[in-house]
Amino acid sequence: GIKVSVEDGTAVIDADLAVLYGVRITEAAREVQEKIKNAVENMTGLSVMAVNVNISAVITKAKAEKEEE
Repeated sequence: GIKVSVEDGTAVIDADLAVLYGVRITEAAREVQEKIKNAVENMTGLSVMAVNVNISAVITKAKAEKEEE
């Protein structure tokens, strides 16, 4: 899920992220932070103070394939 708090034209965003087993979590989180920050600033004109990424799950390849079926 995603939670957005806005105060005085500045946003703080909390995002939960599930990653596949084997993915470098720090790199994935950093990439998600940048993409969310850029998207919100470009679409809304708000200044994004922080994007907090919480890893909520690590998914195995077998589980991901099962969910696709």
